[in-house]
Amino acid sequence: MITRRATLALSAGLLARPALAQGRLNLTLVVGAAAGSAADRWGRGFAPFLERHWPRSSVAIANIAGEAGLVAARAIGDAQPDGKAIAAITTPFLIAHAIETGTRRVIDRLDLMGAVADELIVLVTAPGITPDLAGIRSIGARGRLGSPPPGSAAQLAAHSINALMPLELIAFPSASTARQAVIAGNLTAALLPLPDALGAIREGRLQAVAVSGRTRSPHLPELPCFAEFGMPDVAVTQRGFALPRGVPAIMRDGLAEALEAVLADPEFTAQNSAMGRTPRLIRAAAWSAEVGALTEALQRRWDGEPWVRRA
Repeated sequence: MITRRATLALSAGLLARPALAQGRLNLTLVVGAAAGSAADRWGRGFAPFLERHWPRSSVAIANIAGEAGLVAARAIGDAQPDGKAIAAITTPFLIAHAIETGTRRVIDRLDLMGAVADELIVLVTAPGITPDLAGIRSIGARGRLGSPPPGSAAQLAAHSINALMPLELIAFPSASTARQAVIAGNLTAALLPLPDALGAIREGRLQAVAVSGRTRSPHLPELPCFAEFGMPDVAVTQRGFALPRGVPAIMRDGLAEALEAVLADPEFTAQNSAMGRTPRLIRAAAWSAEVGALTEALQRRWDGEPWVRRA
C-alpha cells in the first residue's frame, strides 16, 4: 500500500525532474484534479498555448488529485524552486477548501503568477418555468437549487442568494451532474459555471435566468445579470497559475511574458470565448492582492456563516 506521504514524495520527485534535453525547457503543468475533470480539460487546453508562447518549451500535464486541489498545492510548495513546475489554480475553490480545513498556510507557500480567464455563474432552470426569480420563488419549499461542490464559486453563490430564493440547497459532485439533474427535472434550478451550461442553453435543454457580473455577458447579451434582480454580487471562477516560492526571476519573467503573449493570441481568445469563458489577464501583483482580499472575505464568512456544515 502506498501511503499519503509516499504519494507526496513521488509527486515532489516528478516535479523536480531535470530537463531531459539540453536547450529544451521541460515544464510540468500540475493540475490538482483527476484526468477528465473540468480542471484537467482546462489545463490540457492551455498547455499548447504555453508551449507556443514560451520559446523552446514543452509542457507535460501531471494530475495530482486530492483534497480539492490541496494535495497538488502542497506538492508545488515542496517542489524544487526552479520554475519548471507550474500549478494550474482555480479560485475560489482552492481558497475555500484551505479555509474549511484550516490550512491557509498552503496558499501562502504559492507565488501567484496571474489569472487568464474568468468563468461567470449562470442561474438555469428546465424549460417551461417562468424565466424570472418570481417564477422560481413561486415553487417555494417544494423546490431545490443545485450547484457544483462546496467551495466552488457557484456553490458559494447559491449559499449567498438563498434568502432571495428559499429553495433547498444541494451540492453535487460536479457541475455536469448538477446540470443533468436540472435537465432531467430533478432540480428546480441550478447555479453553474457558464462553460458548463452554455451548450445546453444554446440547444434549448436549459433555460437561462440570470448571469453573474456587474454587466451583461457578451456570451448571452440578452440575459439579465444578477444585479438587475437585486441579487448580491458573487465571486466568479478564475483560472490562473502559481509557482513555488523562491523561483529565479528569469523563470518568473519567462512565465509572465508567456501569459501576456497567450492573452494576445486571437486563437486563445476565440477558443475560450466559444466555450463561455472570458479571457482576462490579471498580472501577478494584482492577482495576489485580489486573492488576498478574497481569502480574508471568505475567512470572515466561514467564521460567521459557513457555506458547509463544520465537522
